This record gives sequence, C-alpha cells and structure tokens, in this order.
Amino acid sequence: MPPPVLLAFAFVWGAVWGSFLNVVIVRWPGSIVSPGSRCTSCGASIRAYDNIPILSYLLLRGRCRACKARFSGRYAVVELLTASLSVALVQLTIVGGLGPLGARVGTYVSLFAFTCALVAISFIDLERRLIPDVISIPGTLVGLLFAAVLPRPGLAQAALGAAGGYLLVWLVFNRGWQALRGRPGMMMGDAKLLAMVGAFLGWKGALFSLLCGSVLGSIAGVVTAVRARKEGGGSGPGVMLTQVPFGPFLALGALTHVFFGARVIAWYLSLGEVVS
Repeated sequence: MPPPVLLAFAFVWGAVWGSFLNVVIVRWPGSIVSPGSRCTSCGASIRAYDNIPILSYLLLRGRCRACKARFSGRYAVVELLTASLSVALVQLTIVGGLGPLGARVGTYVSLFAFTCALVAISFIDLERRLIPDVISIPGTLVGLLFAAVLPRPGLAQAALGAAGGYLLVWLVFNRGWQALRGRPGMMMGDAKLLAMVGAFLGWKGALFSLLCGSVLGSIAGVVTAVRARKEGGGSGPGVMLTQVPFGPFLALGALTHVFFGARVIAWYLSLGEVVS
C-alpha cells in the first residue's frame, strides 16, 4: 500500500476510535453500550449520519441538529487528536520503522492501543480528577501481553517497568510524601497509570515519562498558581494539587518518549558535554 494511502487510512481509523473514546470519556463509569447516542440537552437520538467523526461536527458547526444546542468542543478535539496520533504512529512504526512487516504492524497496534488508553485517561482525569482503574489495570495487562510477543521492550523490561513504576509512585510520592508533608504528592491512580506506561514502554520509558511529566506538570502548576493569585482565588501548592491533575502530564511524558525519547535524552546528555 502506498504510504499516502496508508496514512490516510490511519487518519480515518484513528478518528473512528477517537469517536469511541468520546463515548468512554462521557459515559464512564456507566455503560458504553446503552442507551444510544443522544443530545444531552433535548434527548434527541443522534443519527448515524450525524455521528461521522470530525466531519459531522464541522458540518453541524458543533450543534445538535434538532435543538441547535452546542456540543462540547472536546468531541472534535479527541477525534482529531486520536486521528493525528494514529498517523504519526504509522509513520513512526510502519512507514519509517525497521524489521519485518509483521513486527512493525504489531508495534503500531500496541502503541495505538496504548495511545487510546492515554487519551481516555487524560480527558477523564481533566474533567473528573480521577484515573479509572478499569482502563489502567487492564491496560497494564495488555501491555505485558504485547511485550511478550513483540521485540521491544521485551517481557522482562515491561514487567520491571510496570512493577517499578507502581512502587516508585506508591512508596516515594504517595506514602513517603504523606509522611514528610502530611499529604500525598501523587495519588494511587497515578501509580497504576505509571504501571501501564511501564508495561508498554519498559522501565526506562516509565522513568522518562515520570520525569518529563513532572517538569510539564510543575510548569502548569506554577501557571495555575499565578493565575489564581491574580484572580484572587489563592495560590501555592494547594492550588496546584487540586486544580492540576497529573495524569495528563504523565500521558504527555509517555507520548514524548514514544516519539522523541531518544532525541530528548541525546539533547540532555549533550548539555553535560557543553558544561564540561
């Protein structure tokens, strides 16, 4: 299949799964099967031709056909994000990857499943300040299964990443932080998420994701605290803890490792050479 056609297919494939992820995000912890898709304002059923990923949102200008109520922009964002990530993963693993075609396709499937889990977890955490176990725990098992049949990261590295990621957050940032500061620095949902990251990316990927996510989360926390101070809503660590969920930053750190990990590490190591 020519690369342009393959990438176009990857975009459509990703958009379809993005539509499914929207269902998961909106309905969790309820059923994703029933009832059918409906407008939350008027209750009108959403027809199949009004449920085409991305396209229907654009044609309807983000509104219900029946009552004209505006839909959340998150629907289009999730679909476009998942579609774009699918294209990027196909380019990374299949078009630009090395090794037998079967291994490259398997790597794409693994990383795409991982990416879908990260997208769903991130938006649920942003909206509800919770990371659902129903995604992170099965996701960890799926990551270990992929590691058992794919060349990288390998089952041993994946198992070490899953166990190490969970224990690191639990012992240091949850229990340890609680003992030192009187409150946990990270919640157990973050520990299970990092375990899933480790299962898919190995212990190096889990550590990279934690460090990168911490940097990005700290920047967001400072920005949030400054804005809260200007708006008279308080500031300081308490604002960061309550208003900035960490799950999306862990997910962003994991995706950074997938696409740019080697480059970021090489850049960081080059800083030491410049200093010396």
